[in-house]
Amino acid sequence: MKIVMNKEMKEELDDLLDIFDGCFVNNEEVKCFKLIKKISDEGIDLESISKEAKGAVYKQLRESFNWLKEFNVKSNYSEKFLSYFN
Repeated sequence: MKIVMNKEMKEELDDLLDIFDGCFVNNEEVKCFKLIKKISDEGIDLESISKEAKGAVYKQLRESFNWLKEFNVKSNYSEKFLSYFN
């Protein structure tokens, strides 16, 4: 399965990349959105990503979206992004 995004989804991903650029949690860079962009841009098949790697991305995505919710920021595609790695 590959990640295919419409224009609005790409725009939201770009916004998320800007928001989390240079952010770290527990001395670990928040790179889940960079990875989604890379997977989408390069047409990487999600099936080629290990279960462990998907789990790490899912965890970071969930934490990132929860952090945004604390500031009343809503993502229109959070469930879609999470579904790729669940």
